Amino acid sequence: MLSFIVVFSLLVLSAALLKRFGLKGISVAVGFVGSDTDSAGILYWMVSYSAIYKLPIRFMVLLGGLIALYRMFKSGLFLKSYRTVLLYQIMPLFLVSCSVVGLSLLRGQGFVIAFSELIWLGIPFFFIWVAGSMRNRQRPNLFAFFVLIQALMAMLVILGGSSLADINGASYAAKIGGEGWLIDPRDMINAPISLFNFNKHDLSVMKFGHFHNPNSLGVYSAMLMVVSFFGMLKSRTINPNRFRWTLWLIPMTVSVVLWMNSLTRGPVLLLLLWVIFAGFLKIRQRRVVLLLLLLGGVGLAGVIMNLDQFTVLRYLIVQADDTSVVSRLGGYQFAFSTMMSHPLVGVPASPTDPVPHILALKIAAYYGIPTAILMTIPFGHVMWFIIKHHSELVYRLGKLEMNYIISIFCVLLGAMLTNGVVVYVLFWMAYAEIVLKLDLIRSIKPDNDNRLA
Repeated sequence: MLSFIVVFSLLVLSAALLKRFGLKGISVAVGFVGSDTDSAGILYWMVSYSAIYKLPIRFMVLLGGLIALYRMFKSGLFLKSYRTVLLYQIMPLFLVSCSVVGLSLLRGQGFVIAFSELIWLGIPFFFIWVAGSMRNRQRPNLFAFFVLIQALMAMLVILGGSSLADINGASYAAKIGGEGWLIDPRDMINAPISLFNFNKHDLSVMKFGHFHNPNSLGVYSAMLMVVSFFGMLKSRTINPNRFRWTLWLIPMTVSVVLWMNSLTRGPVLLLLLWVIFAGFLKIRQRRVVLLLLLLGGVGLAGVIMNLDQFTVLRYLIVQADDTSVVSRLGGYQFAFSTMMSHPLVGVPASPTDPVPHILALKIAAYYGIPTAILMTIPFGHVMWFIIKHHSELVYRLGKLEMNYIISIFCVLLGAMLTNGVVVYVLFWMAYAEIVLKLDLIRSIKPDNDNRLA
């Protein structure tokens, strides 16, 4: 009954956002109740009641993607004046989409599987988010709202334990894992909340929430850290004499607790490295110093609480027999062997094969090296653009906004390089936000303000 109330509330919220935000509402609604990664527990709970539940969701995403491409074409985005963004952003991702669908059809997998694989990869959400943002610069921060609701939902599912086991991602993972799933999902669902426990073998740090796996929870927690921290700084900058900015400490605390219950390394590690690098560059900035002291204090507290077992060191210095290392090495070996034997088209994904945890290797293994190269072009272009035009961007956007953009990009890179991207809706939504904020795509329609922030 409780699961029904929670899911019904999300469905109502999704419908309201669809009506209010149109195209962008599609991405948010799918992320809430219709994604194989961002809301896996909810999706498969709904499928258990109606086998065709996925069908209208898939159709809505595909229709939204086609409308998004048409809207960008109609807005003049494919004109010669936009050659750079067309060559380095739109066309590579469009060609990757065509490659994924085309190869699936050539393999005889049928239209349903072909377009489902495209949706699993998540690229349509990039086009949907960009096109949905082109007509309105002064848009509400729907991205931050989405991240916050998803994180609070994950916390609710974790705290709900057996009462919300139906929509817990662990239940879904155990069902699709079959006999290969060796852990009783009830033990994971009912495990207590973990604080400063860095033992990766403990069930309490393997929380799913309503996501696809613990890494999904880790990526969302890292993104909420970024959104909360910079939301707090922006709020304090706008109203320095008010204490409204302290409200951001609540989601910041939630993000830290969620991360401690997943212990996903990649996104947080890259984010921390960026903070340290920025701190050394601007060590005299009081905010950066205070953040470093805060992180150092949290780390020291964790060391003290786990000093008897040295679990912090075991977490930081990954052992060769660690489960995550063994599974990743198997995935890398599979990817490289596939690239050698099928370099152009790859092989179909199979549940019996190990999964490469680097996005480029995953694409190369399943769809060939040319498709993987196309996939890396947009991210390389954004990185090059940030490095080359950093001074100009800081002058135009401000240091705070620029650091916010780079922090989001660090979380995405961490997910790409260590998790293979496990939350496709959030990933492409966040990447679209970066492209929009950097002003790589501008609307040429005769609006009062024709530039995208």
